[in-house]
Amino acid sequence: MPFANIARLSVGEDIDETRQVALPFSSPQPHIALPIGQAVVLLSRHRLEQLAEEATTAWNTEAERLACIDGQRAEALLKAASSNPADTDNAPRDPDAHHLLAHFIEQGQAFILSGAPPQPQPYVTVRYLASRASLHAGRGDILFHLPDAPSPFFVLNWWVS
Repeated sequence: MPFANIARLSVGEDIDETRQVALPFSSPQPHIALPIGQAVVLLSRHRLEQLAEEATTAWNTEAERLACIDGQRAEALLKAASSNPADTDNAPRDPDAHHLLAHFIEQGQAFILSGAPPQPQPYVTVRYLASRASLHAGRGDILFHLPDAPSPFFVLNWWVS
């Protein structure tokens, strides 16, 4: 089953919209941990493995194509989490995998720790920021902020034209 669609805004438009996303109160078990900026994002290992297993190399429908993409992204996240545990920077190196990470956060399916000592975060603020300079020139980013943090801990390049 492909990852559920989220209610994102339209690409290619001037946008500055902010949403608050509630996060779960407990971490998924089993989980993978991905250090991202000043946070550690915990994702369901089962859900990622399910996405990876459902991916096919051949597709005939749009749903199958999207499942294939999500599966490849899930594999990249699992690979990043299985890298050297002593490496404190095992964030996914594949920027395409960041899109799946963003989906988990936007849907409130990520458990996020931050601070010293690390504390569970009750919510994230998601800011959609896009600007279109002309018909064929613009970009959009999605910025993820922790509570009371002035700068985002994670920025996703959402679209470019």
